[in-house]
Amino acid sequence: MVAPAAQPESIAKAPAVQVPPAKAEAARPEPAKPEAPKPEPPRQNARLAAPPAAPAVPAQTQFLKVSADGKVLKLVFKGSSWVEIRDAKGKILLSRLNPAGSEAEVSGRPPFNVIVGNAPEVQVFYNDHEFDLEPHTKVAVARFIVE
Repeated sequence: MVAPAAQPESIAKAPAVQVPPAKAEAARPEPAKPEAPKPEPPRQNARLAAPPAAPAVPAQTQFLKVSADGKVLKLVFKGSSWVEIRDAKGKILLSRLNPAGSEAEVSGRPPFNVIVGNAPEVQVFYNDHEFDLEPHTKVAVARFIVE
């Protein structure tokens, strides 16, 4: 037991209060119950997950015609690349993983909103004119709008 520190005589001592053992148990606050962990809501700005796996595409030319009266975008894949192309209304014209050696062609009403993964391995032609991806590429992903 520790001896109490000496106090000046001018301070009055309060009488000690004794609590009976039964009341002492009731006076103790109950320990907090642990709460079940809440599920974490999905993050809005989380990194995009890899696109779903596309069915195997043969290494020959594959064409996807959307409309006969629109402008034409043709893509030639020297290496595998994921591509997403949307038309003026936001409708997805093409969204898939394209294997090396394949080609894809879409047509529709511009402007086309285009995202090309592994852009250095892709050639893009707009109405039979080559479109340079390099100025629109950052960390191998090209993002651009074709009008």
